[in-house]
Amino acid sequence: MQNITHLTDALFQAQLSKLQDVLEEEKTVRRRIDELETRHKAVGRLDAPGMGEMRQIGADIIWQGWVDRKRRDLQGELARCLVRKNRLMLNVQKAFGRNAAAQKMQAEAKLEDEAARALRRAIEDQALLLMKAAQNRSASPLKRPVWRCL
Repeated sequence: MQNITHLTDALFQAQLSKLQDVLEEEKTVRRRIDELETRHKAVGRLDAPGMGEMRQIGADIIWQGWVDRKRRDLQGELARCLVRKNRLMLNVQKAFGRNAAAQKMQAEAKLEDEAARALRRAIEDQALLLMKAAQNRSASPLKRPVWRCL
């Protein structure tokens, strides 16, 4: 039973590790999206003399297109990451349930073993007492009262 508990715990830890990897990936993608938005807002607030020239040659439109494509790519990556996270959460829940059930079964088996051991000890102790009592009876004969009839 202990082997099953170790196995289910190892499977649970493996699923948890996979989930941690995906959570880290999600965190990275969200950070990249935030950085992109921060840069985009910073560029939008620029009011430098050179911005007029950039607008004339269409660089601002190219920049906006790049930002839109990059945002779309990152959001797609985040969506795929969230789907993997959802699947792994289900796997972690199943693995946790299996591990908890195995631990409960192991604890119950241990209690049953302890109860059986205590019962065997009690039976052995009782048998030993009965054997000692039998030896004591055979070693000293009982004195029987002598009845006299008058």
